[in-house]
Amino acid sequence: MAEIEVAGLTHRYRRVAALDNVSLSVPAGALYALLGPNGAGKTTLLQILAGLLRPTYGSVRVLGREAGRLTAADRYELGYVAEGQQLPLWMTLERMEAWLAPLYPGWDATLAGHLRERFRLPAGRRLGTY
Repeated sequence: MAEIEVAGLTHRYRRVAALDNVSLSVPAGALYALLGPNGAGKTTLLQILAGLLRPTYGSVRVLGREAGRLTAADRYELGYVAEGQQLPLWMTLERMEAWLAPLYPGWDATLAGHLRERFRLPAGRRLGTY
């Protein structure tokens, strides 16, 4: 079964087609990369897959559900980090973890600690200094 099914996807920003009749299928367990120059539609496709944008035409299914109707449980299975993410540079890593943990029901503090150790990230250091 495919985890991602895209058929005839078109997305337009007014007169500009960011995606034009794109179709693809990504099976469970597969790893794909999106390659292309700026403006090729990579980010637009990811935003549609995450349910952040609606397609102009076509169908998009993620985890067996229409991308625009993903539930909170579905979104828990996805990961998406937007380009240009702004961080509070004054905040320490420890404080940032404490702020984020309640937002994620599956937050694993032990894993966070292991990752900090693995990447040698002092918890008391401000994000802007990394």
